[in-house]
Amino acid sequence: MRNCFLSVVFFASMSVSSQELSLSQGVGVTMENLATLAQTSLPLSVARTGQRSVGDPVVRAFYYSEDSGVVYSLSEGAKLYATRYSNRDLLGSWPLNNYPDLTIMSGELPQGAKVWHEEGIYKSPYWTVTDPSSPQTGKDIIHREGHIKPAKTHGCFDLQPLRYGDINQDGQAEIIVMKDGNISISSTTKRAEIFNANWFMNDDIVINNDPGTVIPEPTPEQLAAIPENAPQFGAYSNLLKYMEDQNLPAWRSFAKLYFGEFDGDSAHDILMWRKLYESRLMSDPVKGFYKKGELYIHYKLIDGVYKKQLTESSVIQGWLTAKNLTWQKGYPSKSECPGQTDQLIPEMHDPLLNDPDVLQ
Repeated sequence: MRNCFLSVVFFASMSVSSQELSLSQGVGVTMENLATLAQTSLPLSVARTGQRSVGDPVVRAFYYSEDSGVVYSLSEGAKLYATRYSNRDLLGSWPLNNYPDLTIMSGELPQGAKVWHEEGIYKSPYWTVTDPSSPQTGKDIIHREGHIKPAKTHGCFDLQPLRYGDINQDGQAEIIVMKDGNISISSTTKRAEIFNANWFMNDDIVINNDPGTVIPEPTPEQLAAIPENAPQFGAYSNLLKYMEDQNLPAWRSFAKLYFGEFDGDSAHDILMWRKLYESRLMSDPVKGFYKKGELYIHYKLIDGVYKKQLTESSVIQGWLTAKNLTWQKGYPSKSECPGQTDQLIPEMHDPLLNDPDVLQ
């Protein structure tokens, strides 16, 4: 199939530096491994006991911190729990509440696809021109109705969504969750979320996620019928819809994160470098996408929480350049998909983006 009709949708221990995270990986719980884990994993049993005590029994991922004697777990409802390993007492819980719930839809959307759900209306919040850190809605927001989020995100991080490590180098470990294209950092001492961001959004979905459905190859007649002002990649869920409505180009957005001290003081920082791409027209001799825009955001650790600063983009770019931090050195970079382990995430470093930055 021509690549203009198909978009394939898809954390590891590293040493601490400005561009890397030193993280231990938790265990993701899936329908495939649940039976085995239920029989062999005491930490999972502890996590389930803690969550059941408040009526939230489904464990999506867990991590046992032997140094603290605590099992941390992520529920299906995007809530984190801390349960004492020795006596299975629930020590506390907190929600990852900076994003609307992702709801599984059916009917007109591909099976397994996810959309943002807000007040009964299915929307696609992207970001404001000044703050790309979290999805919002409003007149200054780039958004589309009925935007589809893939059931499996690039890099396959959803398979092992829970991470544990000292992000800000203060001697206290944090809990990191990568889920549905979002990254969340929580303090184990505060038992609260201290940073969150969306690192991936994509709507060039022209493939049905139902494995039982086969999308036929477009015929030469169908390809010839596509007008030159149609996009090379379309924002639709199936080929027939694409052929009917060919005027909406696809978007891809990726964000890289950089960790360390950048602004000269002792407070820990996180830098975000976000790029937005739009698909080119069929008439364009260059295949793929063009860069529609990019943003640089600076977050400083203040009173234990990362807060956005009014730092000029040129200053942030200077910090990255001074430390020789390229796009490939940002986080995340390495895929965890089967057969791609430790390789660069293909979509984030795709030559079809026509952006020299993503190859450096």
